Amino acid sequence: MAVALTSVPLAISSPAHAQGGITITRFSVEQGTTVILDSSELGSSSLRGYNAAECAAASTIVTNFTLMNVPSGTTILDAWLSNGTTDCSLATARQTGNGRQCRHLLVNPDYDPTGTAQMTLAEMFEPASTSEPVDNGCESSSQTAIEYTLWFFATGSTENTGEVQSTQYGSVKFRVDVGAPSAPTPSATTLSGGGSVSVGWSATSTNTANETYRVYVDDSISACGDTGQLAAGDVAPTDADYEVSALSARVNLSSYADDRSVLVFVSAVDASENQSVLSSPVCVTRIPTVGFCESLEAGGQPCTNSCVAGVGGSGPVHGAWWAAAAALAVAYRRRRARR
Repeated sequence: MAVALTSVPLAISSPAHAQGGITITRFSVEQGTTVILDSSELGSSSLRGYNAAECAAASTIVTNFTLMNVPSGTTILDAWLSNGTTDCSLATARQTGNGRQCRHLLVNPDYDPTGTAQMTLAEMFEPASTSEPVDNGCESSSQTAIEYTLWFFATGSTENTGEVQSTQYGSVKFRVDVGAPSAPTPSATTLSGGGSVSVGWSATSTNTANETYRVYVDDSISACGDTGQLAAGDVAPTDADYEVSALSARVNLSSYADDRSVLVFVSAVDASENQSVLSSPVCVTRIPTVGFCESLEAGGQPCTNSCVAGVGGSGPVHGAWWAAAAALAVAYRRRRARR
């Protein structure tokens, strides 16, 4: 069984480095003709990082940038990468030799005069030489998201190691999150009910504030103890039967016959859309229900004290009618007795 890593999304903090005069924004991430992320998902408050699946296809994942206030005449951008709060605008951070703190990137992206540039995810980490500092986040085994800063210098140089003016550079933050959350732990191994049953679980990740959960129903079995098509620890299927943000989901059993069982599995999804393996299963069995209260409870509705079970058509209104009728009958008999 594969061991899933726990992903803890990091909030973007206020940058400690100088921003520079060039404003850089990631406005989309694409793979071929498919837009994976748009500008609404790439804002400064977004927890969405490049995930494990995107890192695996890094050479095909293209990020499009918009740039403002770029010096006129600029045709190429000198690209550098830093992690943490390293300020690559300082010449000492880009100096040649062992003192270098920023990674000089192999690809210097072309700058379009319309104010755009693009790089693949692979190019955003690819070093100009093997001695460059800063690790490749896509190759990390970190259980948490890692934050990076991409720097563009518009100086006309392909590797500027000297002083630069504030009008000649800009930076943009991004994160890489390749650690999938742990699989949830179901609250029960077997459950039963009528029209629907609530299946609950606990999250085993250290940070679940931004997790969602996908629920899968395996109806290839007939009874608990049968082997289904899915199993604990499996990679989750593409399509889920339910997706919720709470720690429970109500599974609909109305299409199954009485005494029929199904297996229910849960998978956790983090803010970067890394997904855990499947949880251990919950065997859910549909059972027959009779009476008004039982039908309500089987469907997940509360039954009030005014219910009268066992009487055809019984219910709060019907029960109250019978109670009133009985009271009138008693009163009538007492009056006749007095005569």
